[in-house]
Amino acid sequence: MKKFSLLLSLVVAMSSFALLNGNASASTLHKDVPSVLRGKKWVSTKSYNVGRGDEKYTIDFSNNAIGYTYPGGYDPVGIANIKYTYVGKNRYHLVGKHLEQGLESGKETMNVHILGNKKITVSFHAKDNLPKPWHTTLKQTN
Repeated sequence: MKKFSLLLSLVVAMSSFALLNGNASASTLHKDVPSVLRGKKWVSTKSYNVGRGDEKYTIDFSNNAIGYTYPGGYDPVGIANIKYTYVGKNRYHLVGKHLEQGLESGKETMNVHILGNKKITVSFHAKDNLPKPWHTTLKQTN
């Protein structure tokens, strides 16, 4: 009986430690924009000719939303209600609601890879009327 009691208390202690430890795994879903991107503005390193001159992608990460423009687009577009997972090796997968002219209309996903030295790459799967998918390298402007 003593062995069973000792084994039971050992199992309870180990499971309590695991619950209190609370290590975040890569699959954990977080709210808002990753802190490493917050408050930063980015512009693509490449220009794209879309019939009205050369234009670049721009992305602006706030604390809880993303604003962006793309070559050939007229109005800035946004993503709100951001949730993200850290995929590993400086990579993030972000999901949010598409905002255009203040109206929500569907889901958008964005994969961000931080290259360091104020550079990122972004792969973006957008709504039907936007380029899909786009992938570009951006440099930090602020």
